[in-house]
Amino acid sequence: MSNSSCIKIGFMIGFFIILSIAIAQQTKIELNFIGYADTYQENIISFTNMGDTNIEGITFYVDSEEIKTINVFLTPGYGVQHNFLLEEGEHVIEAKTPEGAYDSLRIKVQGGEVPLPPEIEKRLELAEEGSSPLKIIIDNILGIIAVFLIFILVVLWLEKRKGK
Repeated sequence: MSNSSCIKIGFMIGFFIILSIAIAQQTKIELNFIGYADTYQENIISFTNMGDTNIEGITFYVDSEEIKTINVFLTPGYGVQHNFLLEEGEHVIEAKTPEGAYDSLRIKVQGGEVPLPPEIEKRLELAEEGSSPLKIIIDNILGIIAVFLIFILVVLWLEKRKGK
């Protein structure tokens, strides 16, 4: 076999290897913790198709035990959310697809209810007291007007006293 034939064969093999790598499509899924529902035991997890191919179905596992299979069609870049009701402690959530995509997420679950954000808590307190945000604004405006009127009266009194 001549040198030029070996180069041609090597070039063709290299070309087909590069072509197969370029054509190959990957399946990949990504799990992310979103937050809690009403309690810390109710965890919301998102599953996103991060690969190049469509995904048709996801099987969920919690601590290596199959929990649920969802028949869903996810195109690349799209995802779904799922709620998991978990007991206190550390858990591993896994997702597997028929296409071979896999990801896992470790979560530590504590007990109790999830506190409301401070701004929502303040609004609830105001509503319970019978104060609305509009009433608070009106009270503030009335206070500013009262201070302004007192200032004008003091200035007028000083001007009148200066004139005597």
